[in-house]
Amino acid sequence: MPTDAPVHLAREGVEFATSAASEVPARLAAGEFRPTDYYWLPGMAAWRLLAEFAPSQRRLPFPRPLIEEAGLLDGVFGRQHRTQGLALFWDHLSAASVACVVDPEVLRQIEEATGVRVLSRCEQELAAWYQAMVAEVLSDRVFTGEERINLANLAHSFGYDAAKAQELHRAAFTFYFKDGLATALARPVGPDQQARDIAALSEQVPLPPAEVVTMVHAAMQSRLEQATEAALEQEGEEEFLAPEKSRAIRALALAMGQDLSRDFAPLAARLDRGERSWRLARGPLVPVATELVLGSAEVCYWSRRVDLVQNKRVTVRRSFGGLAGSSRSLFGVRIRSGSYQVQRETEDQMVQLDSGTALFTSSRVIFDGALKNFNFKLGKVLDVIEFNNAVAISRDSGPDIYFCFPDGGHEVATILRRLVREAKA
Repeated sequence: MPTDAPVHLAREGVEFATSAASEVPARLAAGEFRPTDYYWLPGMAAWRLLAEFAPSQRRLPFPRPLIEEAGLLDGVFGRQHRTQGLALFWDHLSAASVACVVDPEVLRQIEEATGVRVLSRCEQELAAWYQAMVAEVLSDRVFTGEERINLANLAHSFGYDAAKAQELHRAAFTFYFKDGLATALARPVGPDQQARDIAALSEQVPLPPAEVVTMVHAAMQSRLEQATEAALEQEGEEEFLAPEKSRAIRALALAMGQDLSRDFAPLAARLDRGERSWRLARGPLVPVATELVLGSAEVCYWSRRVDLVQNKRVTVRRSFGGLAGSSRSLFGVRIRSGSYQVQRETEDQMVQLDSGTALFTSSRVIFDGALKNFNFKLGKVLDVIEFNNAVAISRDSGPDIYFCFPDGGHEVATILRRLVREAKA
């Protein structure tokens, strides 16, 4: 609308004035014109309400405070009640030409007029206003760039630094961000698009970068763990993961911009273990060369140098050694000290019997040692117990035997369990 255009004004059906368009808002504010008056400009088809010229007032998510009477202390210090200054501050906020920006000069003028230092005396009210604005901008679960600017402007107008603003809005934005992460990860789009959505969301929220990284890491970990749980096959305490499913989970992590081995080491180890267990228990078994002579149809699938250990009951002689001697007590009792022998005791001990080569074949468990040699059918195995550096084999007759080695107990136990299961099938 041209600012110098002549505006014709009418009230109750009678034209009563003409004014330049640029002067109408001020004359409205002064009360000379009324919002219920009508105006007309050359070229208009009909008269319209003059309220259209009124300065637009922003809708704030917190109400204008009710003004209270000055108290006794206010009178002593020659000032008005703090709500008077707060109400004036609210008026300037609602009429600000730039959203949520109030010039510091306005605060000085309010203090001169009312004696109220708004930022210090109304600290609690301003904090409540700021949090109300945060709740308003997040109510639709979309935090736009304009809203981000407006919130930053409001914090500046209230005299907040970044730390103070974060203290007030951290809880709300943390909840918003976590909810947004869950929504992004639940969308029926590819993982690369999910990663882009999360990156955009991470740039929006006014939270410390370290906290954002921590929350993204937790959300990604939850997503990858869900995919892992869905892909794993459970048999007792054993987990199996098909190689193609393991590759899919690793591809998912890569598409989402994550380094599985670096960022989620325990999960990566679980995938490795599950995939290794699957290959050992369900993949093709690879024959192992051996110098021992086996049966015509017998194939060796595992061979390793081991220590042969058994649980033996041994007798232990308990004694005490020291200087021998005796002394008489005050009451005439002679006390003897020094070397003496106590009764023999029996206890179970793990005793190494031999060292040699252990083999698992398609039909037998074989031990070829320096002192002992034995073998037994797989069908006689009742249980296989794994340790980090050993396996224990329980048989239907005879004591349990232990094959001990530096590491790889899980792999050894898995191979033996498979051979036993197939032999008994």
